[in-house]
Amino acid sequence: LMESLVSKVVKKNSSCPSDASNIILPEIASRIRQSLPAEFQRGIQTILPTSPGMDWYLASWQRSDGERWQYAFAFKSAVTLAATALQDAWYALVKHSPILRSAFALTNDTEHRFALCVLGDWTAPFLESTVPEGVDDISFVHEQARAFVRNPPSPHVPFSRLALVHGRTSSYIVLGLHHMQYGQSSPWHRFT
Repeated sequence: LMESLVSKVVKKNSSCPSDASNIILPEIASRIRQSLPAEFQRGIQTILPTSPGMDWYLASWQRSDGERWQYAFAFKSAVTLAATALQDAWYALVKHSPILRSAFALTNDTEHRFALCVLGDWTAPFLESTVPEGVDDISFVHEQARAFVRNPPSPHVPFSRLALVHGRTSSYIVLGLHHMQYGQSSPWHRFT
């Protein structure tokens, strides 16, 4: 399943747009870099402006204290999934898809309130768990999805997370994303 997704992304060739220093002023980009944790400052591949739709989602997410616009999608696999293969496919997908490595920063600028920071080398979280004895598979998967939504990462860290849950007879994938990472608000629609 994940390998199929990776191959579709690779075929589309969604590369990262070039640095947007002509769109975001260098002093704003410098301020953004300095506001991020040190481990991310060195890893920034590019800084891009956010789209108006992304600005709206981010502002709404802030007003809700991080409770809105982040989602967890759960999928039941028809086959038993091997953790190593899925993890490798997940890492390849994240490496190839800049939006999955993107974090957001406040700019303190009136024209560009937020910026999208694409991290060049970032390892997305991959969790693996097994449904405990006496617990229903679906209930456990729902709890993993709720945990993703209830415990969002800092906006300085990409929201992308994946969990593999081993059930009694099936494997499940739980994908955690923020709404601004997909759909029409995504900046990749402007550059591809």
